[in-house]
Amino acid sequence: MSNENQEKSAKDFEKWLQTRDKSFRKRHLIPDDDRLLRFERFEDFIKAREKLITERLRALFPATNVEEEE
Repeated sequence: MSNENQEKSAKDFEKWLQTRDKSFRKRHLIPDDDRLLRFERFEDFIKAREKLITERLRALFPATNVEEEE
């Protein structure tokens, strides 16, 4: 595992992600928009990923009333 982490840290995230299987993004809640993978778009990536995480949590815990932030 530590070897994989070293390999990952040595590559741009965008390039590293291309080495993962097609379902990796869905499993790890990584946005589909490739433009968000560039460092310049990091803030947008975080917002999009937060949305995916929120959607997943709502699906897992539908009875929980969580107010959506605006």
